Amino acid sequence: RKRASSTTSGPSKPLKEIPYHPSISILHNLPSTSSRSFWNHHYSRIILKAQHQTSQKPATFEKYLPTNDTIILLKEYISPQQQQRGALGPKKSARKRRAAPRCLYAGCGLSTLGAEIAKMDPSLHVEQIDVSLVVVQYFNNVVSGITFGADARKTDSIGGTDGVPDSGNPPSSPEKPTKVPHFHASVQTRQLDVCQMTYDDYYFDFVVEKALFDCIIATNGEPRALDALNEIHRVLKPHGYYICFSNSSRRLHLIDQQSLFYWDLVAKRKIDAFKDGSHFVWMYVFRKWSESRIDKMMNENSKEEASDVQTLADELMRQSFV
Repeated sequence: RKRASSTTSGPSKPLKEIPYHPSISILHNLPSTSSRSFWNHHYSRIILKAQHQTSQKPATFEKYLPTNDTIILLKEYISPQQQQRGALGPKKSARKRRAAPRCLYAGCGLSTLGAEIAKMDPSLHVEQIDVSLVVVQYFNNVVSGITFGADARKTDSIGGTDGVPDSGNPPSSPEKPTKVPHFHASVQTRQLDVCQMTYDDYYFDFVVEKALFDCIIATNGEPRALDALNEIHRVLKPHGYYICFSNSSRRLHLIDQQSLFYWDLVAKRKIDAFKDGSHFVWMYVFRKWSESRIDKMMNENSKEEASDVQTLADELMRQSFV
Protein backbone atom coordinates (compact mmCIF):
# COMPACT_ATOMS: atom_id res chain seq x y z
CA ARG A 1 0.00 0.00 0.00
CA LYS A 2 1.40 3.33 -1.02
CA ARG A 3 1.50 5.95 1.79
CA ALA A 4 2.60 9.52 1.57
CA SER A 5 4.81 9.69 4.35
CA SER A 6 -2.99 41.59 11.74
CA THR A 7 -5.57 41.80 8.82
CA THR A 8 -6.75 44.39 6.30
CA SER A 9 -10.28 45.27 5.29
CA GLY A 10 -11.80 44.23 1.98
CA PRO A 11 -12.18 46.40 -1.08
CA SER A 12 -14.88 49.03 -1.26
CA LYS A 13 -15.50 48.25 -4.92
CA PRO A 14 -15.65 44.86 -6.64
CA LEU A 15 -12.52 43.88 -8.54
CA LYS A 16 -12.50 43.47 -12.27
CA GLU A 17 -12.82 39.86 -13.41
CA ILE A 18 -11.04 38.68 -16.55
CA PRO A 19 -13.77 36.65 -18.34
CA TYR A 20 -13.08 33.03 -19.24
CA HIS A 21 -13.26 31.73 -22.76
CA PRO A 22 -12.22 28.18 -23.70
CA SER A 23 -10.15 29.39 -26.66
CA ILE A 24 -7.82 31.35 -24.36
CA SER A 25 -7.64 28.78 -21.55
CA ILE A 26 -4.10 28.08 -20.40
CA LEU A 27 -4.91 24.36 -20.58
CA HIS A 28 -5.17 24.60 -24.36
CA ASN A 29 -1.65 26.01 -24.70
CA LEU A 30 0.46 24.18 -22.12
CA PRO A 31 3.60 22.34 -23.24
CA SER A 32 3.94 18.59 -22.73
CA THR A 33 6.17 19.28 -19.73
CA SER A 34 6.38 22.43 -17.64
CA SER A 35 9.01 23.89 -15.34
CA ARG A 36 9.41 26.83 -13.00
CA SER A 37 10.90 28.88 -15.82
CA PHE A 38 7.79 28.24 -17.93
CA TRP A 39 5.45 29.47 -15.18
CA ASN A 40 7.69 32.46 -14.43
CA HIS A 41 7.52 33.37 -18.11
CA HIS A 42 3.75 32.79 -18.21
CA TYR A 43 2.89 34.92 -15.17
CA SER A 44 5.29 37.70 -16.16
CA ARG A 45 3.42 38.06 -19.45
CA ILE A 46 0.06 38.11 -17.67
CA ILE A 47 1.19 40.82 -15.24
CA LEU A 48 2.55 42.98 -18.04
CA LYS A 49 -0.56 42.53 -20.17
CA ALA A 50 -2.94 43.31 -17.30
CA GLN A 51 -1.03 46.42 -16.27
CA HIS A 52 -0.86 47.62 -19.86
CA GLN A 53 -4.66 47.52 -19.96
CA THR A 54 -5.20 49.24 -16.60
CA SER A 55 -2.57 50.53 -14.19
CA GLN A 56 -4.93 51.51 -11.36
CA LYS A 57 -7.40 48.64 -10.98
CA PRO A 58 -5.68 45.23 -10.76
CA ALA A 59 -7.57 42.25 -12.13
CA THR A 60 -8.18 39.10 -10.11
CA PHE A 61 -7.04 36.79 -12.93
CA GLU A 62 -9.88 34.34 -12.34
CA LYS A 63 -10.50 32.10 -15.36
CA TYR A 64 -12.25 29.05 -13.90
CA LEU A 65 -14.83 30.51 -11.56
CA PRO A 66 -15.44 34.04 -10.21
CA THR A 67 -14.02 34.46 -6.72
CA ASN A 68 -17.32 35.46 -5.10
CA ASP A 69 -19.01 32.29 -6.37
CA THR A 70 -16.09 30.17 -5.19
CA ILE A 71 -16.32 31.64 -1.69
CA ILE A 72 -20.05 30.88 -1.50
CA LEU A 73 -19.28 27.24 -2.34
CA LEU A 74 -16.40 27.03 0.14
CA LYS A 75 -18.38 28.43 3.08
CA GLU A 76 -20.25 25.15 3.44
CA TYR A 77 -17.00 23.36 4.28
CA ILE A 78 -14.62 26.04 5.55
CA SER A 79 -16.53 27.34 8.55
CA PRO A 80 -16.11 27.55 12.34
CA GLN A 81 -18.43 24.55 12.74
CA GLN A 82 -16.30 22.43 10.41
CA GLN A 83 -13.07 23.65 12.01
CA GLN A 84 -14.21 22.26 15.36
CA ARG A 85 -14.18 18.80 13.75
CA GLY A 86 -10.50 18.96 12.92
CA ALA A 87 -7.68 16.61 13.84
CA LEU A 88 -8.75 16.32 17.49
CA GLY A 89 -12.31 15.33 16.66
CA PRO A 90 -15.50 16.91 18.07
CA LYS A 91 -15.20 15.50 21.62
CA LYS A 92 -11.51 16.14 22.20
CA SER A 93 -11.64 19.65 20.75
CA ALA A 94 -14.16 20.59 23.45
CA ARG A 95 -11.72 19.53 26.18
CA LYS A 96 -8.42 20.64 24.66
CA ARG A 97 -7.64 23.99 23.10
CA ARG A 98 -6.58 23.69 19.47
CA ALA A 99 -4.24 25.82 17.43
CA ALA A 100 -5.76 28.19 14.90
CA PRO A 101 -7.18 26.22 11.94
CA ARG A 102 -4.99 26.28 8.85
CA CYS A 103 -5.96 26.40 5.17
CA LEU A 104 -3.64 25.81 2.22
CA TYR A 105 -4.42 27.31 -1.19
CA ALA A 106 -2.21 25.22 -3.50
CA GLY A 107 -1.15 26.52 -6.89
CA CYS A 108 -2.50 30.00 -6.20
CA GLY A 109 -1.19 31.70 -9.33
CA LEU A 110 -2.27 35.34 -9.37
CA SER A 111 -5.70 34.62 -7.89
CA THR A 112 -6.98 36.57 -4.89
CA LEU A 113 -8.96 33.57 -3.66
CA GLY A 114 -6.52 33.04 -0.78
CA ALA A 115 -7.23 36.55 0.49
CA GLU A 116 -10.98 36.04 0.24
CA ILE A 117 -10.73 32.76 2.18
CA ALA A 118 -8.86 34.60 4.94
CA LYS A 119 -11.67 37.15 5.18
CA MET A 120 -14.21 34.38 5.84
CA ASP A 121 -12.95 33.86 9.40
CA PRO A 122 -10.39 35.99 11.32
CA SER A 123 -9.16 32.91 13.20
CA LEU A 124 -8.28 31.05 9.99
CA HIS A 125 -4.58 30.96 9.09
CA VAL A 126 -4.21 30.88 5.29
CA GLU A 127 -1.08 30.02 3.35
CA GLN A 128 -0.81 29.87 -0.41
CA ILE A 129 1.91 28.29 -2.51
CA ASP A 130 3.00 28.33 -6.12
CA VAL A 131 5.98 26.98 -8.01
CA SER A 132 6.58 30.37 -9.64
CA LEU A 133 8.84 32.92 -7.95
CA VAL A 134 7.11 35.62 -10.02
CA VAL A 135 3.85 34.86 -8.20
CA VAL A 136 5.48 35.04 -4.77
CA GLN A 137 7.18 38.37 -5.50
CA TYR A 138 3.99 39.75 -7.01
CA PHE A 139 2.04 39.09 -3.81
CA ASN A 140 4.89 40.35 -1.64
CA ASN A 141 4.68 43.64 -3.52
CA VAL A 142 0.91 43.67 -3.20
CA VAL A 143 1.10 43.18 0.57
CA SER A 144 3.66 45.98 0.72
CA GLY A 145 1.13 48.26 -0.94
CA ILE A 146 2.66 48.50 -4.41
CA THR A 147 1.92 46.94 -7.76
CA PHE A 148 3.43 47.05 -11.21
CA GLY A 149 2.26 49.99 -13.30
CA ALA A 150 1.92 50.17 -17.06
CA ASP A 151 5.22 52.07 -17.26
CA ALA A 152 7.03 48.98 -15.93
CA ARG A 153 7.17 47.44 -19.40
CA LYS A 154 9.43 50.33 -20.43
CA THR A 155 11.96 49.87 -17.60
CA ASP A 156 15.47 48.53 -18.11
CA SER A 157 14.66 45.46 -16.00
CA ILE A 158 12.69 43.95 -18.86
CA GLY A 159 14.78 41.65 -21.01
CA GLY A 160 14.53 38.42 -22.89
CA THR A 161 11.74 37.85 -25.40
CA ASP A 162 8.26 39.33 -25.50
CA GLY A 163 8.97 41.60 -22.54
CA VAL A 164 9.62 38.77 -20.07
CA PRO A 165 12.44 39.36 -17.56
CA ASP A 166 15.45 37.10 -18.13
CA SER A 167 15.76 36.58 -14.38
CA GLY A 168 12.24 35.22 -14.07
CA ASN A 169 11.38 38.09 -11.71
CA PRO A 170 8.44 40.46 -12.07
CA PRO A 171 9.11 43.82 -13.72
CA SER A 172 10.18 46.68 -11.49
CA SER A 173 7.48 48.78 -9.87
CA PRO A 174 6.94 52.33 -11.18
CA GLU A 175 8.44 55.37 -9.47
CA LYS A 176 5.02 56.25 -8.03
CA PRO A 177 3.59 52.91 -6.85
CA THR A 178 -0.16 52.53 -6.79
CA LYS A 179 -1.90 51.19 -3.71
CA VAL A 180 -3.54 47.78 -3.86
CA PRO A 181 -6.27 47.66 -1.19
CA HIS A 182 -7.74 44.23 -1.88
CA PHE A 183 -5.17 41.74 -0.59
CA HIS A 184 -5.30 40.30 2.91
CA ALA A 185 -1.91 41.02 4.53
CA SER A 186 -2.08 38.00 6.86
CA VAL A 187 -1.95 35.53 3.96
CA GLN A 188 1.52 34.04 3.53
CA THR A 189 2.73 33.22 0.01
CA ARG A 190 5.56 30.71 -0.44
CA GLN A 191 7.36 29.26 -3.42
CA LEU A 192 6.76 25.52 -3.16
CA ASP A 193 6.10 22.64 -5.51
CA VAL A 194 2.90 20.91 -4.43
CA CYS A 195 4.57 17.59 -5.26
CA GLN A 196 7.39 18.29 -2.78
CA MET A 197 6.00 20.33 0.09
CA THR A 198 8.03 20.93 3.25
CA TYR A 199 5.10 21.08 5.68
CA ASP A 200 4.77 18.60 8.53
CA ASP A 201 2.33 15.70 8.33
CA TYR A 202 -1.25 16.54 9.38
CA TYR A 203 -0.57 20.28 9.17
CA PHE A 204 -3.65 21.74 7.43
CA ASP A 205 -7.36 21.53 8.24
CA PHE A 206 -8.30 22.49 4.67
CA VAL A 207 -6.57 22.24 1.29
CA VAL A 208 -8.09 24.10 -1.65
CA GLU A 209 -6.90 24.07 -5.24
CA LYS A 210 -8.44 25.43 -8.40
CA ALA A 211 -7.13 24.22 -11.78
CA LEU A 212 -3.86 23.01 -10.25
CA PHE A 213 -4.74 19.35 -10.74
CA ASP A 214 -5.76 20.03 -14.35
CA CYS A 215 -2.48 21.81 -15.11
CA ILE A 216 -0.38 19.01 -13.63
CA ILE A 217 -2.20 16.36 -15.66
CA ALA A 218 -2.01 18.46 -18.85
CA THR A 219 1.74 19.06 -18.51
CA ASN A 220 3.22 16.10 -16.66
CA GLY A 221 0.57 13.38 -16.76
CA GLU A 222 -1.27 11.33 -14.17
CA PRO A 223 1.81 9.92 -12.36
CA ARG A 224 2.88 13.44 -11.39
CA ALA A 225 -0.70 14.25 -10.41
CA LEU A 226 -0.61 11.28 -8.01
CA ASP A 227 2.57 12.71 -6.48
CA ALA A 228 0.67 15.93 -5.79
CA LEU A 229 -2.25 14.02 -4.28
CA ASN A 230 0.09 12.07 -2.03
CA GLU A 231 1.51 15.32 -0.67
CA ILE A 232 -1.93 16.89 -0.21
CA HIS A 233 -3.07 13.75 1.60
CA ARG A 234 0.04 13.80 3.80
CA VAL A 235 -0.34 17.40 5.03
CA LEU A 236 -4.13 17.16 5.53
CA LYS A 237 -5.31 16.48 9.08
CA PRO A 238 -7.79 13.72 9.95
CA HIS A 239 -11.32 15.07 9.46
CA GLY A 240 -9.82 17.73 7.17
CA TYR A 241 -11.27 18.73 3.80
CA TYR A 242 -9.61 18.61 0.39
CA ILE A 243 -11.54 20.73 -2.12
CA CYS A 244 -10.68 20.50 -5.81
CA PHE A 245 -12.11 22.69 -8.60
CA SER A 246 -11.53 21.04 -11.96
CA ASN A 247 -12.28 21.62 -15.61
CA SER A 248 -13.09 17.90 -15.97
CA SER A 249 -15.89 15.66 -14.72
CA ARG A 250 -13.53 12.65 -14.86
CA ARG A 251 -11.17 12.96 -11.91
CA LEU A 252 -12.53 10.41 -9.44
CA HIS A 253 -10.52 7.52 -10.88
CA LEU A 254 -7.42 9.31 -9.61
CA ILE A 255 -8.52 11.09 -6.45
CA ASP A 256 -11.00 8.59 -5.01
CA GLN A 257 -8.66 5.63 -4.60
CA GLN A 258 -9.04 4.19 -1.12
CA SER A 259 -6.12 1.89 -1.82
CA LEU A 260 -4.00 5.06 -1.82
CA PHE A 261 -5.86 7.79 0.03
CA TYR A 262 -7.72 7.72 3.35
CA TRP A 263 -10.59 10.03 2.51
CA ASP A 264 -14.22 9.84 1.36
CA LEU A 265 -15.99 11.75 -1.39
CA VAL A 266 -18.41 14.15 0.30
CA ALA A 267 -19.70 16.05 -2.73
CA LYS A 268 -19.33 16.38 -6.48
CA ARG A 269 -21.00 19.39 -8.07
CA LYS A 270 -21.34 20.65 -11.61
CA ILE A 271 -21.20 24.46 -11.64
CA ASP A 272 -22.23 26.79 -14.44
CA ALA A 273 -19.25 29.09 -13.92
CA PHE A 274 -20.57 32.23 -15.61
CA LYS A 275 -24.26 31.32 -15.60
CA ASP A 276 -24.55 31.36 -19.38
CA GLY A 277 -23.83 27.71 -20.21
CA SER A 278 -20.47 28.56 -21.83
CA HIS A 279 -18.24 26.94 -19.23
CA PHE A 280 -18.71 24.36 -16.47
CA VAL A 281 -16.51 23.59 -13.49
CA TRP A 282 -16.67 20.51 -11.26
CA MET A 283 -16.17 20.80 -7.53
CA TYR A 284 -14.89 17.71 -5.70
CA VAL A 285 -14.95 17.64 -1.89
CA PHE A 286 -13.15 14.94 0.09
CA ARG A 287 -13.04 14.50 3.85
CA LYS A 288 -10.14 12.65 5.40
CA TRP A 289 -10.86 9.75 7.73
CA SER A 290 -10.58 9.93 11.49
CA GLU A 291 -7.25 9.03 13.04
CA SER A 292 -8.68 5.85 14.60
CA ARG A 293 -10.09 4.70 11.26
CA ILE A 294 -6.76 5.38 9.55
CA ASP A 295 -4.89 3.39 12.23
CA LYS A 296 -7.32 0.50 11.94
CA MET A 297 -6.94 0.36 8.15
CA MET A 298 -3.15 0.53 8.38
CA ASN A 299 -3.12 -2.34 10.90
CA GLU A 300 -5.33 -4.46 8.65
CA ASN A 301 -3.09 -3.75 5.69
CA SER A 302 -0.01 -4.66 7.71
CA LYS A 303 -1.58 -8.02 8.61
CA GLU A 304 -2.47 -8.67 4.97
CA GLU A 305 1.05 -7.82 3.85
CA ALA A 306 2.54 -10.06 6.53
CA SER A 307 0.25 -12.89 5.43
CA ASP A 308 1.27 -12.40 1.79
CA VAL A 309 4.95 -12.47 2.73
CA GLN A 310 4.48 -15.68 4.75
CA THR A 311 2.60 -17.32 1.88
CA LEU A 312 5.40 -16.41 -0.50
CA ALA A 313 8.01 -17.73 1.91
CA ASP A 314 6.13 -21.04 2.30
CA GLU A 315 5.91 -21.39 -1.48
CA LEU A 316 9.63 -20.77 -1.89
CA MET A 317 10.41 -23.32 0.81
CA ARG A 318 8.17 -25.87 -0.90
CA GLN A 319 9.82 -25.32 -4.27
CA SER A 320 13.25 -25.56 -2.66
CA PHE A 321 12.29 -28.85 -0.98
CA VAL A 322 10.99 -30.30 -4.24
